[in-house]
Amino acid sequence: MNGKMLRYVISWVLKTEGILMVFPAVTGALYREQEGLAYLLCGLFCVAVGFLLSRRKPENMELYPKDGYVAVALGWVVLSVFGCLPFMMTGEIPFFVDALFEIVSGFTTTGSSILTDVEALSHASIVSFK
Repeated sequence: MNGKMLRYVISWVLKTEGILMVFPAVTGALYREQEGLAYLLCGLFCVAVGFLLSRRKPENMELYPKDGYVAVALGWVVLSVFGCLPFMMTGEIPFFVDALFEIVSGFTTTGSSILTDVEALSHASIVSFK
C-alpha cells in the first residue's frame, strides 16, 4: 500500500472541501449571517490541513486498486468529519454525532435528518449540504 500517495489524495479532498466551503460563507455574508464566518474559518482550516498533508509530493505516484478503495473510504470519513465542523462551531447542531449524521445525510443525499425545522437553519448552513 502506498501510504504517501494516500496522504496526497486525502490532502486534495480536504483542499477541495475547504474551497467549496466558500459558497456557504459567501451566502452567509450576503444574508448578513454570522454563521458564514464559521464556514470561512472551517474552509481555511481544511485548506491548511490539506496543504500540510501535501507538503511533499510522493515519489511513487502509482495508485493501486487497494489504495483506491482505502482512499475512497477514508475520503468519505475525512470529508464528513471536517464537513460537520461548521455545524458545531455555529451551535446549530452542537453535538458531534448529530452533526456528523446530518452532514453524511446531506453529502450522500440520503434525505434523513435529525432536524425538525430545517428552515430554522441559517442560509449558509442550508447551502452547505442540502
